[in-house]
Amino acid sequence: MQIEEQLKYSNFVLHWAKNASQYAWQDFQNVTTRRQFSKITNIGTAAMEDAEKQQKLQKVIARMKTVYSTGSVCLTNSECLPLEPDLVRLMATSRDYDELLKVWRGWRDVSGKLMKDDYAEFVTLSNEAINMSGYRDTGEYWKSLYESNSFANDVEQLFLQMEPFYQQLHAYTKSKLKEVYGADKFPPTGHIPAHILGNMWAQTWSNLQDILEPFPGKGSMDVTDELVKQVTHLDEHVTRYYNL
Repeated sequence: MQIEEQLKYSNFVLHWAKNASQYAWQDFQNVTTRRQFSKITNIGTAAMEDAEKQQKLQKVIARMKTVYSTGSVCLTNSECLPLEPDLVRLMATSRDYDELLKVWRGWRDVSGKLMKDDYAEFVTLSNEAINMSGYRDTGEYWKSLYESNSFANDVEQLFLQMEPFYQQLHAYTKSKLKEVYGADKFPPTGHIPAHILGNMWAQTWSNLQDILEPFPGKGSMDVTDELVKQVTHLDEHVTRYYNL
């Protein structure tokens, strides 16, 4: 049923994209209206009009989602844990190096390895569909959603600005983690083993608060007033830009 509903949705957005394309919306003077038409016509993989290939694409996406959501890691013969919430919680709270490594590797064995062929098929079908929307590949389409013609350069410049701070944060984090796990667990390349960063994907380190807190028990800085100030400024900027 999920595939059928997704196919209906794809047909729906394709239908309205075709309707919107009948207008010379790129010449509209109103910025908000022009942006709305841009969103309606930028439909991603729904541009694939070949019903059989569209169905193949939705099936392969559904299979990958199933693998991702149903995979589990067995710590013992009688204890097998799913990703949500058990493995996510374990990665956040365990400080057992070997246990974390087993879970990290185990999860990838029951997810990534099983999706390898499906993902290759997804890339082929997705890129073919995206080509019909005028993009070189799916990556170019995804970047278009940020609505910036200089997105790659924007990200690079942001990275360069943050790099000195990140290097200091990385060095501090590594030194604190060495105190917990021992220096012998860290490679000479200077990297931090991904499985001890408190997250299945090593994408956020907030679960290491108990290890990284520089002044235990002192609490965190209250930045509420500054956040309100910045959000208010952003709202004013967006309002002026889009003539709202």
